[in-house]
Amino acid sequence: MTNETTTTTGKKFYKSKTFWVNLLSLGGLIVQSQTGFVLPAELQAGILSVLNGILRFTTTEPIEK
Repeated sequence: MTNETTTTTGKKFYKSKTFWVNLLSLGGLIVQSQTGFVLPAELQAGILSVLNGILRFTTTEPIEK
């Protein structure tokens, strides 16, 4: 029986798709506040929830600490 320890180094936060999706959503909020073109809050929450759910199940690497 071997006792191996696997160390996962992770990736930088800026290489995370989840980070970029959430940053784009923040940009969308800023655009809405400046232009007056506003999507309903329920639609925004639904889109972001679906995208984050997809990314959650496709994520394979942790973020570096």
